[in-house]
Amino acid sequence: MRAKPSEALQLWRDDVLTASEYRTTRAALEQRLAAIEERQRAAAGRDPLAGIAGRADAAEVWERLDLGRQRAILQALVTVTVLPQRLGRLPDGSRFDPNAVRIEPAAPPARH
Repeated sequence: MRAKPSEALQLWRDDVLTASEYRTTRAALEQRLAAIEERQRAAAGRDPLAGIAGRADAAEVWERLDLGRQRAILQALVTVTVLPQRLGRLPDGSRFDPNAVRIEPAAPPARH
C-alpha cells in the first residue's frame, strides 16, 4: 500500500495521469492508508495474541486473520530490522538480499 503513491507519481511523470488525476489519486491513497493505520492502532489496544496463543490449530487460525492482526502479532513477538543493502542487482540477478533482514525475539513487555 505504501508503494502506491510512488506508483501514482511515476504514472504522472510518464504522462499517464494528469496533474489533477494524480492529486485525486494521491489523496484517495493517503485517506485509505490513514484508515488502515487507524485500524492497526485500534487493534494494538487489545492483546494481539488473544485467541491464538497456545492453540493447537494456531497455524490455521493465523491464516484466517486479517493483515492488521497478523502484523500486531508479529510486532508483539519479534523485532525486524532491515539492514542497509547495496544498490543494484545481486549476483543471482535479484535486488533483495534476505541476509539484510534480521529477525529477533521482541523484548518482553515492561511489568508495572
